[in-house]
Amino acid sequence: MKHGLFIVKRICFIILFAMVDIGFSQERVVYTFFINLVSEEFNIPLIVFVNVATGNHSAPQIGFVNQNTGNFSGSQIGFVNTSGADTRGSQIGFVNTSGGDAKSLQIGFVNYADSIESGVPIGFISIVKRGGLKAVEYSFSEFYPFNIELKTGVKKFYTNIIVAYDTFGKIASKQVAMGMGIGSIIRYTIACFLIPN
Repeated sequence: MKHGLFIVKRICFIILFAMVDIGFSQERVVYTFFINLVSEEFNIPLIVFVNVATGNHSAPQIGFVNQNTGNFSGSQIGFVNTSGADTRGSQIGFVNTSGGDAKSLQIGFVNYADSIESGVPIGFISIVKRGGLKAVEYSFSEFYPFNIELKTGVKKFYTNIIVAYDTFGKIASKQVAMGMGIGSIIRYTIACFLIPN
């Protein structure tokens, strides 16, 4: 038990030292078994639990948390992947964020990008601040007269979450229905679109 506690204390000390150190010097490189902190000059693969690259970086980042403060090109694979500026390549994780233009594939539960020029976000919720698709639609059918649908993503690929309600249903468990789907908006002419859902 004492040995395990010593190891946890040592890991916390290394993380604390690395975090304090990055605030004082952007040039110092910390490359350990638990955390990697590198500056822009060190484009080396970062493959541990926490990876932080300050400035621009173009080598893969594989870990639980991957963060890049500048432009990033390559692959980020982890639970949380963030890029502070433009992103080229791929982000695969539970939460993926790009602070600039994303020319990348984002696959995750939640994806965020400031703008997407040629990439595609694929996930439960994909938010693109500038140029993305954000729509709330109302529809009706003979089974459920009240349907609300939320669409997020880009026109090339979006996800939709649907909640439907039947006020006339006699069985309470069948009055509410929920669903999820994917879709795309394909433009043929200025006034003609194909929208497969």
